[in-house]
Amino acid sequence: MSVNDDLETESPENHLIENIKVSISEFDREHNKQRVNSRMRARVQSGYWLFHPPAGYLLEDKILIHDPHNSPLIQKILL
Repeated sequence: MSVNDDLETESPENHLIENIKVSISEFDREHNKQRVNSRMRARVQSGYWLFHPPAGYLLEDKILIHDPHNSPLIQKILL
């Protein structure tokens, strides 16, 4: 039996196996979500920026710095 085998869910045994596969899949998805969130949180807490920099900023070694060319323009627009 493999994960990709089609099972008829009419028998109790096959229904049990199908529920176990679903539960394992849900656990794996939640575990991956938890790992990704904890790693992202650790990166942010150590000062790294994980996303595209906002307008008026640049990424230098994955740390946000003011863009000397665009930052004054953005401040002028917002004020």
